[in-house]
Order: sequence, then structure tokens, then C-alpha cells
Amino acid sequence: NQGRLDLNWNQVQGAKEYWLTLADKNGKEIRKSKFTGNKTSLINLLPGQYQVKIYAIDNYGRQSRETHERPVLVPDSSGLDAPKLKK
Repeated sequence: NQGRLDLNWNQVQGAKEYWLTLADKNGKEIRKSKFTGNKTSLINLLPGQYQVKIYAIDNYGRQSRETHERPVLVPDSSGLDAPKLKK
């Protein structure tokens, strides 16, 4: 998948938008993004473990409770060996 992470979450009734926070394994925020649907794909991520949190905003600007941090893993999926150089 070359650093691609596909995410789906349950749709909240009355939600206008969703905010997703991606943090590294140490808790440092890497990316915070707004989405109107309940799925997304994040690209160009380095292989490793990340933490994801999501919350919804309704039509009146009220925020839902934030989800607990969920660990996600971006595998090193290349599976290719580097070419050998001839002398």
C-alpha cells in the first residue's frame, strides 16, 4: 500500500463534519483533518504505529465526545529487495 492507511468509522446521526487526529506512537500530533463523510484514506505515511482519535461536530457547532486513541499500524509492505549492483 506504500504508506496508505484506509479508515472507516461509524456515522453519527446529525453530524455535519468529523475531525480526525493522527499522532505518532509517542503521542505527538502529526495531522489533524476535517472530513464530511465517515471514511478516508491517508497517504504518504511512514511505516510504523500511529494513534487515531475522531470526534464529530453537529449543525450547531457542538462537539461529540472524542473517541479513545486507537492504535493503527502502517506496514512496511514493499516486499521488494534492492537491486544488486555488479562490480
